[in-house]
Amino acid sequence: MRNIYCISGLGADERIFQKLRIRNSNMIFLGWPEYDEGDTMSSYAVKLSQLITEENPILLGVSFGGMLTVEIAKQRVIKKGIIVSSTKRTDEKPKLPGLIKWVAT
Repeated sequence: MRNIYCISGLGADERIFQKLRIRNSNMIFLGWPEYDEGDTMSSYAVKLSQLITEENPILLGVSFGGMLTVEIAKQRVIKKGIIVSSTKRTDEKPKLPGLIKWVAT
């Protein structure tokens, strides 16, 4: 049986994965480490990565958890990264927030 480390999005927890069943897999839900004011995406991914106990893990990230999955993969070898409702690169982020800011002013 393989382990899959699950990272939820912001404002979510392990319940987002509660109905997900992947045959021959043990789902391990990672909690959110404490955030420090000086944390960057990279430094926070280091904290999260320290919760993963095995080499070459399989990661499953939803939304912000997907972005952290990508960041962890930049820092250590992973077997597979599964990204759901997220982006892989900065240029994939929608431009909508900037538009909303412009419209609101």
